[in-house]
Amino acid sequence: MHTIWNIAKKEFKDYFITPIAYIYLITFLVVTTWLFLRSFFLAGQGSLRGFFALMPWIYLFFVPAITMGKWSEERKQGTIELLFTLPISKKNILIGKFMAGLGLLTTALLLTFPLPITVSLISKLDWGPVIGGYLGLLFMGGAYMAIGLWISSLTNNQIIAFIVGVVACFVLFIIGEPLVTTGLSPLTVSLLQYLGLGTHFESIGRGVVDSRDVIYYLSVISLFLFFNLKSLEGRSKERWILILAILIGAATLNLLASRHFARLDLTKQKNYTLAPATKEILKNLDDVVTIRLYFTPDLPPALTNVRRDVEDMLAEYKTYAGSHLKVEYYNPQSSPAMEQKVQAMGIPSIELNVIQKDKQEVQKIYLGMTLSFASRQEVLAVIQNTGNLEYRLDAGMTKIVQVKKPVLSWWGPATASMSGQKEAKKEGYDILIERLRQRYEIRAYSPQDTPKANIDEMPILLMVVPDTLSDAQKKFFADYLANGGKAIVLAERVSVSKEGLKPTLKENPMSDIFKEYGIEVGKEIVLDRSSATATFTGGVVSYHIPYPFWVKIIPVNFNPTQPVVSELGLIILPWPSPVRLLQPLPEGVSESILFKTTQYGMTANANPALPLDPQNAQTAMSQGKPEVIPLGVMLTQKKKEGPTTQLVVVGDSAFVQNQFLELFEENIVFVENAVDAFSTGNQLLGVRTKGNAATSILVLTEAQRTGLRFINILLSPLLLIGLGATIFLWRRKALKL
Repeated sequence: MHTIWNIAKKEFKDYFITPIAYIYLITFLVVTTWLFLRSFFLAGQGSLRGFFALMPWIYLFFVPAITMGKWSEERKQGTIELLFTLPISKKNILIGKFMAGLGLLTTALLLTFPLPITVSLISKLDWGPVIGGYLGLLFMGGAYMAIGLWISSLTNNQIIAFIVGVVACFVLFIIGEPLVTTGLSPLTVSLLQYLGLGTHFESIGRGVVDSRDVIYYLSVISLFLFFNLKSLEGRSKERWILILAILIGAATLNLLASRHFARLDLTKQKNYTLAPATKEILKNLDDVVTIRLYFTPDLPPALTNVRRDVEDMLAEYKTYAGSHLKVEYYNPQSSPAMEQKVQAMGIPSIELNVIQKDKQEVQKIYLGMTLSFASRQEVLAVIQNTGNLEYRLDAGMTKIVQVKKPVLSWWGPATASMSGQKEAKKEGYDILIERLRQRYEIRAYSPQDTPKANIDEMPILLMVVPDTLSDAQKKFFADYLANGGKAIVLAERVSVSKEGLKPTLKENPMSDIFKEYGIEVGKEIVLDRSSATATFTGGVVSYHIPYPFWVKIIPVNFNPTQPVVSELGLIILPWPSPVRLLQPLPEGVSESILFKTTQYGMTANANPALPLDPQNAQTAMSQGKPEVIPLGVMLTQKKKEGPTTQLVVVGDSAFVQNQFLELFEENIVFVENAVDAFSTGNQLLGVRTKGNAATSILVLTEAQRTGLRFINILLSPLLLIGLGATIFLWRRKALKL
């Protein structure tokens, strides 16, 4: 080992004796950083996913450039014979060269440190996928390095070694991608996907260190280093027998690894590990739950990973549930009768355009699942991704195991299903109510009703504040809260007409009740530099621009101590009003701001003469005074004697209307979390938001974005140049001595 280390150290130092290593590294850093930052601020996501997606392609040219002269130049200059006359084994020399190359590659990756640091400073970065991504790049880089060294040993021409190395690495990288596998048989697709370097990087790149991927990369590295060693030793009959034996051994090892594997989840939310709430649900099952999977056997290549992820998750579920969980697999297209039965259960077929036998065809597939307990059944009709599958399974199990659904009272406009309408209105709340109906028994009250303040009959109240309330209705709500009610109130103060975007100020009939709990919903409109993009039409042209009246709440503006919002990634509030906290708070009342604007938030008056168009929005932004403005709060009143009151108030209701949930589906998660927190506690909140790794970045000025680009592109190259100059001056001084 000492010999290998000395060789690696000498080879690594040799890189930096000449300017070649500096040119390689500076080119690598500038190209990588520029390509990543070119679209990073446009996407606005606090993630390095784009960086890790670029790296395998940059490796295709960078790694073969490192390895092309390792053996070919030795052969060309005739020093390879001299090298092998030394009392050092060829194996030690080979491993030393490999470690030196890997050291240079590691140096290049370490010098990209400004990128993750920058992203962490302007967003809520999950470091798990970052660590996993860098680890994956080391494994992939090691595989490229081993391939490049082997090819370099076959020729004495560096250019040929470089070109063939690029082609070989490209083939092994692309072989498992849909570009190649589309139209092939399922067995061939599975084989090629397992052989592909790129497919094994996907899992590690998202923060999951899977033993199958690690063993695969180690197998590739060992295999090509072995090929390299044999090419250096020359021809022999035994060589081919040994190579065949090594290939069979590697295939057997990977086959065993595919059936017996372990995973290390590095993500902050443990996105790929069962949550404690899930484990608790599974351990508390008192009878058998049967999960039946209805997947088409021959799925298109793009969906084969979905099946693998689903099967892996179900295997983990079975580990914790034991004999109380059965998993069964069915082919929904095994017979016409089976297909008809599957469709009758509510699992639809999906038609996809696929390429089969050099022609495009429409393939009908099924991706459904059912959960059964006693005589109750829950259907998960389509599973196209596994990002929220754990929550869907947990919610389904909770639903079928419960004898009776918990009650949620809705006091607001009737939905289409409630009123018998054929079509839902854009301003309606059908999507919200139907989503909540999956887990709750909805008891609906119209704005004209006066319910009874009975906590047993109305444990949770979700209310859209109407334009007017009678004295009896106000008394109902005051009594409901006083008796320990739990209410989520959406209070809209400004309505905006679809024609002309003209604002109309609405009275708040709940204002006196709100003041008793220490809050006030202002009559202004809030706007913020952190805003969603809206589509406007001018003549025959449609254009998409940031619209400050559609306030975008980003992760740093959610309260990290409140489970209801701590893991949310986004909420878009159209034309919201501020929710102000009055001081001092009433006795026994504690407040918690759930979400707020950035420091660039401001308010504008609702003037019907000034439409809320983009031009007036920009004018209001330039004239307003920037400040942080609360938009959603949670209040808790604990009495010395009596029940505890909980109240959530948001200065907007449009954000969960049909028209906005179709644009911003994330909005519904906040309401679901609030309802679940009041109903069952915080048990499932973290499960619902798992998988939302990418979060929005802070709002930055153009000057700030430009500054960050220059810092990231220039910092590491300047450090390298400084290091190179220092080494050069030190060597020059040493030579004079």
